[in-house]
Amino acid sequence: MLRDKIIPLSLQVLIENAIKHNVISDKMPLAINVSSDYENRKIIVRNKIQPKIDASKGNGIGLANLSERYRLKWNTDIEILNNNVEFCVVIKLNFC
Repeated sequence: MLRDKIIPLSLQVLIENAIKHNVISDKMPLAINVSSDYENRKIIVRNKIQPKIDASKGNGIGLANLSERYRLKWNTDIEILNNNVEFCVVIKLNFC
């Protein structure tokens, strides 16, 4: 997977998204899991949903921009999964 390509700053966008939308404290630490699926050539970023009480919902620009960049560069989509317990984004890697 070391030769595979990922859009620059993709992981940063996903980690910033998790930090922006979730409570983080000593009592509620936020664990962000970044893993790979070697067989399907994917990177998976997931976190438990710990919504901020007074925070705005956000406008979805970060994820929308990331998704559009993948469509334009490699004609592929990112997967966004939200089951109200865990938020997960799956990015396909591009083999070069």
